[in-house]
Formats: sequence, C-alpha cells, structure tokens
Amino acid sequence: MPRFKFEAMDATGMEIRDTIDAPTEEEAQSRIRQMGYFVTKITNAEYRPKPIQERNRTSEERTAQLQRLKTTASLLAVFFAGFVLGILVCSVLK
Repeated sequence: MPRFKFEAMDATGMEIRDTIDAPTEEEAQSRIRQMGYFVTKITNAEYRPKPIQERNRTSEERTAQLQRLKTTASLLAVFFAGFVLGILVCSVLK
C-alpha cells in the first residue's frame, strides 16, 4: 500500500507532519480529515526524484566556461562604471 507524507493543521492551528498508508491520495486525505486535521500538503512518500547527473567536463570545457564568466563580469563592470560616470556628469552639468 502506498505511503503518503503530509503536512496538516489541527483545530488550534498547530502544524502536523506525518505519514499515512492509504490506497490513493484521495483516501489518504479523507483519513487525515477524519483525524480532525486540515491537509495543507500531501505527497507520495515513495516518490523520490532522480538526482541530476552533472556530466563530466574536460578541463578545456571548464577553462572555456570560466573565461566566458570572466568576460561577462568584466563587461558588466565596464557598463556599471559608465552608468555611474554618466550620472555624475549629468549632475555636474545641471
């Protein structure tokens, strides 16, 4: 029988976290409500997403990616400096 992980609130507003065995999610929600709880979240406890596998990069690929990041950071710094300089020039010319 599937197991469901749930979060619920009781009548006083206290948060409850637990698991329940039920044939379907609807049946699990029904059983939780019968216990006097208001269900706020329910998920299949047996479902576990597969971890994201990062591919192995060669040192050349890592170096190229790092170089792209450095270039982007440099361009942003130049843009920001020009922006600040423009504000200063406009304030001086007023």
